[in-house]
Amino acid sequence: MCNCYPNGRCQDVTGKCTCNANRWGPQCQNICRCSHGRCQQDSGKCKCDPYWWGNQCSNICSCSFTSQCDPSTGQCTCQPGWWGRSCNNQCSCNNSPCEQMTGRCQCQDRQWGQHCEHQCQCVHGKCNNINGSCACHPGYRGKYCQEACPAGFFGLGCRKRCGHCKELQPCQIFDGRCVACEAGWNGTRCDRICSAGYYGDVCAKLCPVCKDGLTCSHEDGKCSHCNPGWIGDQ
Repeated sequence: MCNCYPNGRCQDVTGKCTCNANRWGPQCQNICRCSHGRCQQDSGKCKCDPYWWGNQCSNICSCSFTSQCDPSTGQCTCQPGWWGRSCNNQCSCNNSPCEQMTGRCQCQDRQWGQHCEHQCQCVHGKCNNINGSCACHPGYRGKYCQEACPAGFFGLGCRKRCGHCKELQPCQIFDGRCVACEAGWNGTRCDRICSAGYYGDVCAKLCPVCKDGLTCSHEDGKCSHCNPGWIGDQ
């Protein structure tokens, strides 16, 4: 037997109630208290109509047509290009966004100034959005970050020296990486000597037995002194 009538109607197969707009509950026995909205059938929670908010959708939003109203808090969320509590002020930021509550411009990467009215002159860097000064990317320097690091240097401000790249090839100006290392050196930047007991290209060769257990040269495997009865560099 269907117990939904007269505040709803039964589904033919399951018998579950589909409530009228002003009712909620398993048998639609509860009155919906939403002033400007509809109840969720299972919980009675209100889903507000546009421009209304609150637990019972009884508060009207003060948001302009350039925004959306949060149905729980009544707070306005501005569309791009607008700001203010009610989003009724237009940004003056030359197509860059502005902060919602203050209207302060948030310049895009290639713009700067109070109203983002200036174009950034940084070639390989990022502009300060207030004064236009350049913060260079690693591997570049100069007022406008237009100069690549000189040979043998890399990184921020070109202050770091390259490691021991093979055949004195320059390292990558961004991160100091070498294509290959000189004999006796390893690591992506060729700035670490071979582990004790190893030498040569890619540190793959074992040192000979040097005097008093001393290790050999990490570059060419030569011993500084030999044990008694032994001669030669190795």
